[in-house]
Amino acid sequence: MPPHDRPEWPLLRERTSTLGIRILLAVQKVLGDKTLRLILKPVLTSYWLTSPRLRQVVGAYQRRVEKLAPFLSRFGSPEPGLFSGIAQLEHFALAIFEKFAALSGEGKKSARLDVVAEEIFSSDGKTSGAVILTSHTGCQELLMTSSSGLTEHEIVILQHTAHARKFNDLLAKAGAKPPQATFFEIGETLSPALVMELSERAAKGAYIILAGDRVPMGSDAAASISFLGDPARFPTGGALLSLLLGIPLRMMVCTRPDLKERRYRVRFYSLCEKPPRVRRAARDAWLERMAALYAGSLEAELLRSPLDWANYFDFWEDFRK
Repeated sequence: MPPHDRPEWPLLRERTSTLGIRILLAVQKVLGDKTLRLILKPVLTSYWLTSPRLRQVVGAYQRRVEKLAPFLSRFGSPEPGLFSGIAQLEHFALAIFEKFAALSGEGKKSARLDVVAEEIFSSDGKTSGAVILTSHTGCQELLMTSSSGLTEHEIVILQHTAHARKFNDLLAKAGAKPPQATFFEIGETLSPALVMELSERAAKGAYIILAGDRVPMGSDAAASISFLGDPARFPTGGALLSLLLGIPLRMMVCTRPDLKERRYRVRFYSLCEKPPRVRRAARDAWLERMAALYAGSLEAELLRSPLDWANYFDFWEDFRK
C-alpha cells in the first residue's frame, strides 16, 4: 500500500513518543479532561495543517455525512474545514488516550459506559459462541476491560498482523496491558488451522471479535457496499467465519456523542443469529448481504455521532490514481 493510502493511526504513533503519552495521561489524571483537551489542541492543529492527505480523507467523509445528516453548521461553514477537522481528530485522540487510561489504570477515573441492546446475548448458553464485528469508532477497550465482570464467555480477538504488533508494542512501552482476552494474529485470509482452532473455542462459548470496517492489505475477501451514499469495500471475513462455524454474527459500535462528558455508548446489533446452510455458489451473495447489514448499521450510528469516525484513509478510493 502506498504511503498516502495508509490509515492515519500509524501517523499518530510515528509522531508521538510513549513518554509524551505517559505525561499526558498524568495530566489527565491530575488536572482532568479539560486541561488535556487544551494541551492537545495545538498538537492536533499541527497534524491537520501538515497532512494534506489527512485533510482530503476527512473532508471526503464529512461531505458525505453532511449530505445525509447536516452537522457542519455548528462549525460555521457548510464545508469541512479546520474546525470540523480538528474536532474529528480530537474525538480520535481522546479515544486513544482513553484506551491507554483504561488498560493502564492511569486515568483519573474510568469513563462511563452505556451499553445498548446487550439483551441479544441474554439467551446465550455457556457453550454458545458468536462472531462480533467491531468498528474503528470510540473506545471499545472500555468494554473489553470490564468484560470479565459482564460475561463468563472467553473473549477471542483477531487482529491483523501489522496493526496488532504496532499497537501492542506501543501499549507495552506506555505501561498499558491488553484486556483479558486471547489474541490471534491473522493475515490476508483465514487459514484452515486458525478456523479449526476458532471452531473448538466457539464450541466452548467463545465470543470472537474482529474489525468489520477495514479490509486487510492485499485481501480480496471484500464486498462493494453502498456506504454514506457511495460504494466502499467492506471485509467479509467475519461473516464467512460465522457461516463456517455456524454461530451468530453480531456487531458493536462505540461512540462518544459529547466530548464534554467522559461517557461512551456501545450499541450491539444482531446481523444473523442462525447462519444458513448455503451452497458455495450462493455464499458470496450471503456474505455481501451481511456486509450490507453491517454497513447500514454503522452508517446509522455515524449519522448520529459523525465525529467518531476513525478510519483515516482513502475509504471510498476517491484519491487513488
